[in-house]
Amino acid sequence: MTATALPAIVSLLLIGDATLALRLANAAQIVLLFLVGYSWAQHAGANRWKTGTAIASLAVGLVLVAVVLGG
Repeated sequence: MTATALPAIVSLLLIGDATLALRLANAAQIVLLFLVGYSWAQHAGANRWKTGTAIASLAVGLVLVAVVLGG
């Protein structure tokens, strides 16, 4: 398990309402993915905001697909 999974796991363990906990876990993961993309772009010499936004947008798209499919 990596450290980036901890915020999602904590929200799932502490919140009784499963739907709310899942939405908070998704939001936490999207923010973390933005931060990872932002940091990675700095090392790669790319635009940090564009890279972070692109990775976070991909995550939002995957979450939307999961929600549409019943997740």
